[in-house]
Amino acid sequence: MLSEANLPDPLARQMAGEMRTWVQSLKPSDAHRLNGTGRIVFSWEELQAAYPEQARLIDDYQEQRRVGIVEAIQKQSKPIPERLAVHRSPDTVEVKNLAKGECWIDISSKTGIEHGYLEISAAR
Repeated sequence: MLSEANLPDPLARQMAGEMRTWVQSLKPSDAHRLNGTGRIVFSWEELQAAYPEQARLIDDYQEQRRVGIVEAIQKQSKPIPERLAVHRSPDTVEVKNLAKGECWIDISSKTGIEHGYLEISAAR
């Protein structure tokens, strides 16, 4: 996965910047968990309750990704997979703080787009 500065998609670049800002300003208890374990997993409901603006951004980002995938499939005259046919909110959002200053967001769904990985590390 490319660092934010090298992401070809303007939407992904914008989202990476917004998610990095969010992670840098997590609530103290969440920041402590992330710093202690290197990861924090929010259920969709937890994220909506604790960080409603970020949940909305993530949901919008996933929907824009879904629409782009569906349009590409339609151009190939292929059937749309059921998991992409309609918008579905993620099940979990995980923040991973890895070695060497790498930080990732992993957006997961059991019924929608299975995984969305977004590197939010500062540009190198």
